[in-house]
Amino acid sequence: MKKGRPGLNLTVLVKDHGLEQVQAFLLEHTSSIGLRYQRMERIELPRTISEVETPFGPVRIKEVIRPSARKSRKIEYEDLQRIREKTGRSIHEIQEEIIHYLAGASSKGES
Repeated sequence: MKKGRPGLNLTVLVKDHGLEQVQAFLLEHTSSIGLRYQRMERIELPRTISEVETPFGPVRIKEVIRPSARKSRKIEYEDLQRIREKTGRSIHEIQEEIIHYLAGASSKGES
């Protein structure tokens, strides 16, 4: 950091209405005597959420359309977590099985 001293770089994401509270907290509870901050903006792709039936029960799927018109689908993490807790299987394993199941179902026109 300054003058070659060791230090930490802390990044905090906060909405505008919480900025002052976070600033006060950091200045009170760290050794820092100043903060730098910048405003950020975000764009999001339009998304749809649908629910599909799987061997694990209903699962929510988020779908977005990329600027190239390519579609991306992602299984809702909370649903994967719920299934993991119920089955004891890894999230990766559950994801793979659901993706395989959905690929088979869509090729049969069942999705």
